[in-house]
Amino acid sequence: MDVLEAIRRRRSVRQFRPDPVPEEMIRTLLDAARLAPSSYNLQPWEFVVVTDPEVRRRLRVAANNQAQVEEAPVVIVCLGSLRQQDALAARLEASLPPDAPPERRERVMKTVQRHKHDPEFRKIHVLTSTYIGVAFLVLAAQSFGLGTCWMGGFDPDQVRSLLGIPEDFLVASLVAVGWPAEGLEFRPRQRRPLEEIVHWNHFGRRPDWEPVTSQ
Repeated sequence: MDVLEAIRRRRSVRQFRPDPVPEEMIRTLLDAARLAPSSYNLQPWEFVVVTDPEVRRRLRVAANNQAQVEEAPVVIVCLGSLRQQDALAARLEASLPPDAPPERRERVMKTVQRHKHDPEFRKIHVLTSTYIGVAFLVLAAQSFGLGTCWMGGFDPDQVRSLLGIPEDFLVASLVAVGWPAEGLEFRPRQRRPLEEIVHWNHFGRRPDWEPVTSQ
């Protein structure tokens, strides 16, 4: 399955067969996430793979009682590492040569301070790249015929406590992974039309395209 086909076929799956997902396949999904692009090559993603039924049952409580968290044979908890953010700030500072011109030094140090000390920026910077890794993981799963459900509805503190996640990691998302239940039917996806969301060279200038109707 090529990338565009995987994108078109992907649906959020909330009912799964109990069949296990081979460990080697899980490894391939995680490796796909590892190969995603990230800002400054930040690579902030880390993953907790949950296959233990009892841990999934307790994780379901932390995820607003979403049934797929317990029913899917695998749940991948996707984390964004603030440790990588700190390491990036250190690399940026170290890259500044001693004889750098004052204007360059000021520019770089302003960037370093933002990466070190601006909590909102740090969070957004880490999560933005982490979510690209999650998207790669989901599409890789689709290429194997696996179903996934990306979830943002959970209590991060409960997830952190249950899985022993340190404070300097952000809980970005939970992804249920498994074989879709037999006989699942999917309604057409509701997506804004392309001609409504694209501007050409200037906001408000629409391309002269025929409407795209694919779901």
